[in-house]
Amino acid sequence: MGKTSNIVAYRYCRGLSLVELMIASAIGLLMLGAVVSLFLSTKVSYTDSERMSAMYSNGRYGLSMLAEELRLVDFWGPTRASNITNHAALDAIASDCSGSAAGYDLANALWATTASAATVATCITDAAINSDVLFVKHAAPTETAVADIDSDLTYVMSNDTVGVLFDGADTAPSTTTGGVVPGGTAWELQVTAYYVSNEEPPVLYRKQLQGNTWAASEEVASGIERLRVLFGQDTNNDGIADTYSNAADATWGNVVSVRVYLLVRSEQSDGKYTDEKTYQLGDVTVDPAANDHFHRIVFDTSVSVRNRRLLITGGF
Repeated sequence: MGKTSNIVAYRYCRGLSLVELMIASAIGLLMLGAVVSLFLSTKVSYTDSERMSAMYSNGRYGLSMLAEELRLVDFWGPTRASNITNHAALDAIASDCSGSAAGYDLANALWATTASAATVATCITDAAINSDVLFVKHAAPTETAVADIDSDLTYVMSNDTVGVLFDGADTAPSTTTGGVVPGGTAWELQVTAYYVSNEEPPVLYRKQLQGNTWAASEEVASGIERLRVLFGQDTNNDGIADTYSNAADATWGNVVSVRVYLLVRSEQSDGKYTDEKTYQLGDVTVDPAANDHFHRIVFDTSVSVRNRRLLITGGF
């Protein structure tokens, strides 16, 4: 009885045959291959999604920054640029931009050019060739209490008839009755240049005037390969743009709206993709060099320059 039980137990405890082992191994390999394939597919999909998400995020943020800045062009508190004079003690700007880009040239609150070299207006030295460089000037959207004036910044003290540009380190113009600016309020001067750098990967930068010094450029959005700006000009003084021109042909005093185009590029190349497209940025067509392996998207927006419209139509 004991011998028979051992035989039965032996039969039930025997291992796999070679054929069974090979079949099990094959099934295991098939399952492993499916899992690896799914993992790789998911990883590629995630990478593509992450790449596109970064491009959309950079493009939208860059546009929002530019649009917010452009809406404030020629805002000087309750007055207009033609009423503003420089305080006698106003310090000159160290290494100022040249021409219409000069920091205290408030008559040219909006000015742009297309970079033909890395140096633009003497104060920008790393611009991407063929990309636009945009200069925007205005007062801050909220006034500054006299007690809060920063000695390192520059301000406009203005009322509805007169304004004075002064250093925060100096005594503010008098706002009392019979003073220099009766009933006036202080507004921080904000002057900013936007441009695309010639570095790799490309970046949209802004360079701001802080007091009487142009600060170092700071990154706005990465992957911005080209900035193109068209300017809507009012030719019949009704406050509506009748024609759009590039920076070379713009009549700056007639500009009442702006169209901004950004060509956004992925920061890393994709070996599985070849860019054979061309991209339309307003009046220019961009053809990426040598059919490279970067993904690209064009973003654009239109901005009404409200303060200019009011000036032209006599509403301000």
